Amino acid sequence: MNTGKQQTYTAVSVVIDAIVSYVISYLIQFALQNNLAPFDSRNYWPPLVIIVISYLMLYAFFHIYGSFRMTGRRKEAVLIGKVNIIGALILFAVFFVISNTDGYNWIVGFSRMMILWMTILNTIFMVVWRNIFRFILMKL
Repeated sequence: MNTGKQQTYTAVSVVIDAIVSYVISYLIQFALQNNLAPFDSRNYWPPLVIIVISYLMLYAFFHIYGSFRMTGRRKEAVLIGKVNIIGALILFAVFFVISNTDGYNWIVGFSRMMILWMTILNTIFMVVWRNIFRFILMKL
């Protein structure tokens, strides 16, 4: 598989993993506590767009879109974990700054714990998918 297709796969995987981990983290945060807050567009969809775009930029900045065969699994897992932690810290900072700005009242009620759950789940999903894809490439 050439590098261009592999980079496209990784970008699509980042988007899908971010969305899936975001939705699952929402369910963990609210559904398991029997406090299912409304999943309305005003409170929880704008941050999803910000999160997906920020993770795409972070993964590009840290060169995670590189070749699967050139990077060791442990090194890649640690790098993915680092990027996700850095992403969570950046999101905490951005949401804090936005919450202190007039006109962005939706962010005040946003659950920071969801970002933590999303960071954990996104790291697990990315590592698992990258290893599955690496295994498929090795069998070809």
